[in-house]
Amino acid sequence: GILAFYVGALCVWGKIVEYFGAFLTISACVYAPLAALLFVDFFFVRQQRLAFRSAYGLKGHEAYVYTRGFNLVGLAALAAGTAFSLMIYNPVTGVIHNRLLFTLTPTGCSFLASGCIYWLLCNLPGIRRYVRRDLAEVPDTRPFDRFREPPRQNLAAMPFIWLWCCLVTARAGLKIRKKGMKGLKPPFLVLATHHSFTDFYVTPRVLFPHRANYVSELEGFENFGEWLYRQSGCLGTRKFVDDLALVKNICRVLGRGGILVLYPEARYANVGTSSRLPLAVAKLVKLCKVPVVTLNMKGNYLQSPIWNLRIRREVRLEAEAELAYTAEEVERAQVEDIYQTLSRLLTYDEYAWQRATGLRITDSFRAEGLHLPLYQCRACGAVYRMASKGSELFCAACGARWRMDEFGTLRRTDPASPAVSGRCAPGPEIYIPDWYEWQRENVRRRIAAGRYFLELWVRVEALPNAVNFIDCGAGRLEHGPEGFDLTFVDYEDGREKTLHVSSASMSSIHTEYDYRGKGQCVTLSVPDNTYFLFPLEEGFNATEIQFAVEEFFERSHS
Repeated sequence: GILAFYVGALCVWGKIVEYFGAFLTISACVYAPLAALLFVDFFFVRQQRLAFRSAYGLKGHEAYVYTRGFNLVGLAALAAGTAFSLMIYNPVTGVIHNRLLFTLTPTGCSFLASGCIYWLLCNLPGIRRYVRRDLAEVPDTRPFDRFREPPRQNLAAMPFIWLWCCLVTARAGLKIRKKGMKGLKPPFLVLATHHSFTDFYVTPRVLFPHRANYVSELEGFENFGEWLYRQSGCLGTRKFVDDLALVKNICRVLGRGGILVLYPEARYANVGTSSRLPLAVAKLVKLCKVPVVTLNMKGNYLQSPIWNLRIRREVRLEAEAELAYTAEEVERAQVEDIYQTLSRLLTYDEYAWQRATGLRITDSFRAEGLHLPLYQCRACGAVYRMASKGSELFCAACGARWRMDEFGTLRRTDPASPAVSGRCAPGPEIYIPDWYEWQRENVRRRIAAGRYFLELWVRVEALPNAVNFIDCGAGRLEHGPEGFDLTFVDYEDGREKTLHVSSASMSSIHTEYDYRGKGQCVTLSVPDNTYFLFPLEEGFNATEIQFAVEEFFERSHS
């Protein structure tokens, strides 16, 4: 179309013979980027996989229609490649602007420029989803390469990473305190608390000027792109599953003199309190035989809690890094002693810290979403009937209401509302973590009485790799003392299968309260796949399921 317009203009102008040579040169400057786009798109972006129904324009298949029929990313790369060619040589005047690049020919340079620009753009998260809309039609089912050696953080990218982390955390007045770390050099292992995504901005600032490798859940690879995550030094794994490949890669990183950062809680804090560490963390410390640093962060949860990710701009951030063990001390220490020390150093309570520091959070939306972790009413005991709006939390069953004050305490605003005597006995003030643990105790009692069993329909989305989710349709989820049973249609062979995950193998479960706008979900993982489960009916709360999983695990190991 571009060339047709150009030829038409020359014909109308009447100079087509005079400028025919220039026309051929400009044509080459356009054809070369076009060839580059076709080559890179097919071999590198789509990796030789096309959605043929969309390619042939069959009805209902429009993966390649893009924006009114145009791939805007491709057009941008085409324009950039053409412009790069014209910067080297002017085909109208015959002037050479860069003799060094001219030796590669303008068309060769434009081919390389367009191809590289298009490939880089397609590795950016939002653009990658725009270009790879065909994955819904022909999903990539290859499993993630867990054994691939993780690269070091890209040295050229480090100034930008540090700058961005500084900009994000400077607004919250991040204060960093270090204890016993003077003169400490890699290799060493960093074990950090896990509050929110802000953790990934704070940790690089604490470790500056050192680079590090980070253990990350595979969902992050899919969300931001595998190439970007690997350039950031991330190791891909799945949550709450035994992963020997991960252990091997951790040892590789430390063996080459690097820093390995691990968030052993493996999920964000639900209500700003620490989760129980798995004993495997202490065993890993003994295996690695390197110094161990603990990083306990403050304010990250309060700034952006998992149940409402909107930023609370009044929150200040702190980070306390401490050398927990030298390599020699690791050699002498027993696993149980290491476990107790790490548990102590990585314990936190965000609301207690908020009170102690007098931190006020005045945002009008500060309680919105709190009904997700606090799903059971403290006044009447009803489950799944809690709701929230603004700074208030309330029960749709009995009408009880609480207001979150500026220091994170819930205060009863309807003292006349009836309560169920002997079951809940709420006072005028409730500490959020106390409410949370009260719910856990209720689940524990139900399990002890044999009254816990979950059975409902869920929507199943599989994540086999860092490329795409695969819709598996509706499935049947059951959860009881023996573990989970998920019955669904497997995308690999189109047959119904039942996946069993035993209680003894899961110390906890990954939970989400509004995953990418799709609502609550939990995940079940095996070494080469993760299944995201979204409820299709009532009677589902991710927090309640988490409590049950943790209790069943304790019982299976007691």
